[in-house]
Amino acid sequence: MDELEQQRDADRRMITDLGRRVADLETRHAQRLAEMTSNIDELTTENQRLHEKVGVLHNVLPDAPIKAVAFYAILAHENHDISQDSTIVFENIVINVGGHYSQFTGMFTSPLAGLYVFHWNVKSDFNSWVISELVRNGSALGTDLSTYPNSGSATAIAVLEIGDCVWVRITSNTAGAEVQPTFTTFSGFLLQPT
Repeated sequence: MDELEQQRDADRRMITDLGRRVADLETRHAQRLAEMTSNIDELTTENQRLHEKVGVLHNVLPDAPIKAVAFYAILAHENHDISQDSTIVFENIVINVGGHYSQFTGMFTSPLAGLYVFHWNVKSDFNSWVISELVRNGSALGTDLSTYPNSGSATAIAVLEIGDCVWVRITSNTAGAEVQPTFTTFSGFLLQPT
């Protein structure tokens, strides 16, 4: 019997100890739950405050610009090869924001869909004339006439898609005419992305 009583006392002590442990765990769990609920409430309040600030900023600040796209290039050498449909390659790059104009091909390649503005100026040599045009993917966007001693200058606005190519080419000229460097230029920029 003593053995049974000893076992019963040991079981009671163990049950009491387990009861204390469970009560301690329940207390700690309740405290952690209260802390987490408080943290969630604080984070929810902070999140609402940040959403309100973002809303105010959207109303105050203009939309952030996409990327700047612009180039300005000048003909560096006299162009003797001005046969019909020859591309003028403007080798001297002054500005090439984004790197989308190639001084090797004379072509600008559109990195973004949008509304673009282009300007070109062609100066022919002594007693000659040159007709040039701005071209997008092989189709003319605008035409200009240069007659010595004046240069021809034109501006065109075009809606481009990503990957469209734009360049200046000669369409007609006086036999033996040359295009003069320095005064012959090509420039363009993205006015508005679409």
